[in-house]
Amino acid sequence: MLAGTTVRSPQGTIEASVLIAGQPVPVYRRTTDGALFVAGFPGAAYTLRVRNLTSGRIEILNAVDGRNTLKDEPADMRASTGMVFGPHQQGDFTGWRMSDDEASDFLFGAPERSIAAAATGSTANVGVIGFAAYREQQRHDYLRSAGAPVAFASGGPAQVSYGGAKGMSMGASAAADEPVSRGLGTGMGERHHDHVGRTSFERAAGDPDVLAIGYDTSEALDAMGITGPAEPNPFPGAGTGYEKYAQAGY
Repeated sequence: MLAGTTVRSPQGTIEASVLIAGQPVPVYRRTTDGALFVAGFPGAAYTLRVRNLTSGRIEILNAVDGRNTLKDEPADMRASTGMVFGPHQQGDFTGWRMSDDEASDFLFGAPERSIAAAATGSTANVGVIGFAAYREQQRHDYLRSAGAPVAFASGGPAQVSYGGAKGMSMGASAAADEPVSRGLGTGMGERHHDHVGRTSFERAAGDPDVLAIGYDTSEALDAMGITGPAEPNPFPGAGTGYEKYAQAGY
């Protein structure tokens, strides 16, 4: 079932879309459990666009195939750091972060050639994109600077207030109880300039708002019944009368 080209996180903290060739692609919702999916194809580079829907700063962690896209490490909702977005700010995760000035394209390809497979030797978490959004701990002496760029959140876990159990894997949480995909993974494409700065951020206590989007080839999504014909509509509207059947001799 088509969900649109932009989807919101469960708590409404962020909205996200997947762009191929600069255009948002359709997002489909599996009717059995509400899981979200997009279709990709080998060799296509993609970008992840996110918007902060709140009036405060938030930190957004991004995972692809269970890997932190900002650092070569497993994605972890407690230990990993993310990008800081200002109130109602929109920004892009343009690829695997190589430095504060460069990123390498997210590139759809064979699961066995994915970054996750190269890093871990496993494709267990391949086929899922994850976002985890934290609101900021409010401080009376905090002064927000207008127009601040998207930036890394600095500081280690000791400076962050956590809710829930530590060590929760962002990739595993997004993937739920079953693998999402085996037809596509995400490798590393061309490098490009993408500068970010650094800032401090203290997370508010509690669990983050998590949004997961699975991906696979269009053929695989068709086979799983995620895409394909729309559900029949009992009241489709004008232009669906019986005239053409009468003219055909029925």
